[in-house]
Amino acid sequence: MSPRTYFTAATSLRVDELPHLTFGVEGARQVRTFPDKLPIGVTGDGRTHVFLYGVTREVAIEFRTFLQRHAELFRALPEWEIRLLVPRHVAVAAPRFEAVARDELGASAAPGCDLGTALVLRAAAAGRTR
Repeated sequence: MSPRTYFTAATSLRVDELPHLTFGVEGARQVRTFPDKLPIGVTGDGRTHVFLYGVTREVAIEFRTFLQRHAELFRALPEWEIRLLVPRHVAVAAPRFEAVARDELGASAAPGCDLGTALVLRAAAAGRTR
């Protein structure tokens, strides 16, 4: 099942509210949903959605764009988690990604950080949790 089909069924979001990019000019526009093509999973209880984001550079601008693009979806989900996969060769950038996450998601979405493995951001509908 495509993410588009899954998330329109699992949330109250319309297709135009899902993460997307629009290409082209008036009359010849194309909309691509979930353009990042990153893995998304669901935990065993079926409640928490897990988004994986692999860090490939020390600059976090693409991560900021990813968070902004997914903001509506995160708000619509009862629980979600972002696992930021940080390879050792760019581990020095993890604090930058954490700062971007706090800036975009709010200070209450404070991440836990294990530089060798993943920076994990979690949120629940009732409030943000660590």
